[in-house]
Amino acid sequence: MPKTKHLLGALLLALSLVLVATPALAEEPDGTEEVVLTTQAASLTLSGASRIPVGATAYYKLSGGSFASYTLEAKEGNVWFDSGNKVVRIVNDGNKTCLIGEAAGTTTIRLVNSKGKVVLTKKVEVYDLEGKNWEIQTAVNSGYVLDIRGKSKANSARMIVWPRNGGKNQRYQFVIDWKRSKAAYLAYAIKCVHSGKYVDVQGGGTKKSQPVIQYTPKKTNNDNQLWRIEADAKNRVTFVNLKSGMVFDIQGGKVTKRAQMIQYPFNGGNNQKWILNKK
Repeated sequence: MPKTKHLLGALLLALSLVLVATPALAEEPDGTEEVVLTTQAASLTLSGASRIPVGATAYYKLSGGSFASYTLEAKEGNVWFDSGNKVVRIVNDGNKTCLIGEAAGTTTIRLVNSKGKVVLTKKVEVYDLEGKNWEIQTAVNSGYVLDIRGKSKANSARMIVWPRNGGKNQRYQFVIDWKRSKAAYLAYAIKCVHSGKYVDVQGGGTKKSQPVIQYTPKKTNNDNQLWRIEADAKNRVTFVNLKSGMVFDIQGGKVTKRAQMIQYPFNGGNNQKWILNKK
């Protein structure tokens, strides 16, 4: 009987060690894709976005009891910042007043154990969006990009996805609105190169499935023409409307010619994620 008790105790101890070594996924922050530091066997692996646009937000988070003795840190200039809540958020405002990171270039995340030893580092590249032309490619199908239906230059022309053709109606510029930007994010207008108009939510609406269109830039009450940008672990971005809090979405989730753009609550689907290609 004593041997049975010892054996049972050993099994329970082994099971508890396995449970401690397996981190639980924490809830995602609203509108972002959380990046979790995971453990596999005895090694620690930091995964996450390695390239994020200026103004985007990328989260790196520790979770689970096995990380109790570790600290996640990020570098701003030459100073390392301890993430007391086990979260590092890289936010860049493009004006060298960011919370963490440089205006453009590289910043570093590191994991430090309880003895102060750096056990893991990761470099993150931050790149500028302003002053360049960009193609906005859907993450669903690499051959399809954001387009203005019929190459229209008119107000209220619908935003759609269409096979890549290199036309100016498939080129965009990002314009920072400093008055509406905050420490936590930049507010961008997305300018259609061929028409000079901004990507807009029709009627300034806040309901889901509201059409996304192009419209003449507004100087005031323009939150429906402004977007914050968030990056996920695969360098894909999500555009979040400042007024509604909803994101760019391909209606129905399927990529077909003339599939229309709407705003919709964030759900993590690839039809809400985009790849920025500099042109």
